[in-house]
Amino acid sequence: MMDCNCASKIGRALIQGRGDQVFRYYWEWLEAQENNSFREAVDGERHWQRSLYESRLGSRWISEDNELVEVLDFGKWNHAEGPDFVDAIVKFGQNLPIQGDLELDHDVRDWEHHNHAQNTAYRNVLIHFFFEKPANSKNFSRNSDGRHVRQVLLDPHRMRIDNWLSACLKRPFFSGVNLADVIRLIEAAARFRILRKRASFRKQVLCFGFDEALFQNLAIGLGYRSNSLPLNLLTRRVNLEHAISACGEALLFGVAGFLRGEEFMQVSETARNYLRNLWDFWWIYRDQFSHQQLSPKLWSKSSTRPLNYPERRIGTLAVLAHRLPGLQQLMQLRTESAFVEFMESLHHPFWQSHSSFSAKSQKECLLLGKERTLDLLVNFFYPVQDLENPTIWNNFQSIRLPQAPQKIFQLASIFVGEDRLPKSRLIEAVIQQGLIQMDSHFSHFAIQSKMDKEPK
Repeated sequence: MMDCNCASKIGRALIQGRGDQVFRYYWEWLEAQENNSFREAVDGERHWQRSLYESRLGSRWISEDNELVEVLDFGKWNHAEGPDFVDAIVKFGQNLPIQGDLELDHDVRDWEHHNHAQNTAYRNVLIHFFFEKPANSKNFSRNSDGRHVRQVLLDPHRMRIDNWLSACLKRPFFSGVNLADVIRLIEAAARFRILRKRASFRKQVLCFGFDEALFQNLAIGLGYRSNSLPLNLLTRRVNLEHAISACGEALLFGVAGFLRGEEFMQVSETARNYLRNLWDFWWIYRDQFSHQQLSPKLWSKSSTRPLNYPERRIGTLAVLAHRLPGLQQLMQLRTESAFVEFMESLHHPFWQSHSSFSAKSQKECLLLGKERTLDLLVNFFYPVQDLENPTIWNNFQSIRLPQAPQKIFQLASIFVGEDRLPKSRLIEAVIQQGLIQMDSHFSHFAIQSKMDKEPK
């Protein structure tokens, strides 16, 4: 996230229509982050903790349940494991103040991602603060006793310059800047994005170990946009040790909530035999794992092609869990072609020809097709690699994707200018990743720009 000084300079330059200055300020900021990606990921978290602790993000809010929440004393800032603040004094509505702990996360879903719901160290948390949440779903924060933890959405822009939200853009961000320089900037933003992903992976390795971090990131990649969260939660509840056991596949499907009994109705004999094998293991462990089952509402099939249905992705994850040692060796070789060949060689006797328990494909299909394999190459393979090696970075820059999503065309229009960037460049992974990262950095300006272009 940009510091206030950089945000202020860019904001003024944008309002004045000085694309060349916006380019220079953003380029300087990206260069400053080049060697700080891992530290910045940690220090950024501390920055927001300090801002909250010093009441610069407020002390009175309305919770997600429309309840008045007031922190009278933030207590002690905890720099060890556990909640971010302990022994705080909090008042809810007109009730008497009570003492408890506070937790701050970037995303509301991090409560589950970080396993706070099962961790007894977070039993006394009274408020879960966060900056982001999904637009169309409700998320709950509960402690290990099942008690509801109040949720408070913070506004990080309270710390920024107000004119960021009032900027009225009527031209592309980098209008007037040489196209070759803009492309270099986009590539620098892509490098920033991949380095941040690598920093995130390194933090996961510190928390869970390399094997477990690899397993969890594979699940996120398999889930893509619509099911990355539930697949990530699944790997937190059925860890790698369980997944590679004899009952691993059954545990994955059972905890995911796909073994409920009614699956046996109206399925083929082949599917019934496959389900029976899963149930032979699941019924033994069902009581042990039932409290960890995911809600069916977490899984999404809308706007998802049948070959990407969550059941098929869980079957693929079960195969990958057993083949993880081979994947680890392959990652060390740093060979892109070997990674693609490995992913396309994955096989499952049932899911090779089914998209769900009840739906059989007309013909056998790869568990992971070319499009998803390339997506894993960009978002899983390269963030684990040593990007300081020029050869590895050059290889990343050479990746071409099958097509450019509509969002990429929109972002190219906002940042570069309509049709200014050749369509042949928009299928490059480095260009797509750079535009997505710039959208993240300048999200409020991009939204305002798009609104200004729409007919009144």
